[in-house]
Amino acid sequence: MTAVDTRFIAFLVWGVGTVLVYGFVLYDRVQRWHQWRDARSLRSMLTAVGLFMTALGAGLSIGFVLFGESGNSVRSLFVSISLGAFFATGLIMATTRYSGREDI
Repeated sequence: MTAVDTRFIAFLVWGVGTVLVYGFVLYDRVQRWHQWRDARSLRSMLTAVGLFMTALGAGLSIGFVLFGESGNSVRSLFVSISLGAFFATGLIMATTRYSGREDI
């Protein structure tokens, strides 16, 4: 019987699973934007893009942390990218507040 590395299982569940979940969310929001083409669906889609970028950077970071060499600059690069995407998503969400008007 072959032994499965627990790091690989953790990467599949934590890294790949996160990317798949937010990929599904992004796909759903893009479809909704194509259907409605209004400001609310655009805002929702842009938020989903930012969250997917965050999940992608975090998934790659998880892979590099679990399987990469310590002190590797690629690891810190992807951690920085995911943190930057997380900040950008928060910025989009903070600056596109719902004003209560129905036309926005």
